[in-house]
Amino acid sequence: MDLNLWQGLRNKMTAFREAFSGRRPVGGWRDRTAPDAERAMRVEADRESRAAQALIRDIREAHRDWVNAHRHFEYAVGFDQIDYAIYAIEAAEKRYEMLLRQAKKMNVHWRSEWEKGAGAG
Repeated sequence: MDLNLWQGLRNKMTAFREAFSGRRPVGGWRDRTAPDAERAMRVEADRESRAAQALIRDIREAHRDWVNAHRHFEYAVGFDQIDYAIYAIEAAEKRYEMLLRQAKKMNVHWRSEWEKGAGAG
């Protein structure tokens, strides 16, 4: 075997052994993985941002459905339509409350984002 090939293989095996034993090699494999960790953090932040935007969109939709259910109740004629309108109001209200609780858990500041999107009017 060529001496350079043998030395390269020995260096790779040493780095591999040190990486899996928890020791950091002197060459700094940690520096080569730092961009990966930063990228993973950016990907996670982007995913959370998208989830927050989707949640805000769902809150807007649930609020719109709740308002529409109230309008439907105001114009309902007959017992069947009134019963249906009451059911629709209760269902829309529960969904709206659920989404608001979820936004609170995720610490999403939905009100400021909602007002930016003119959803408050």
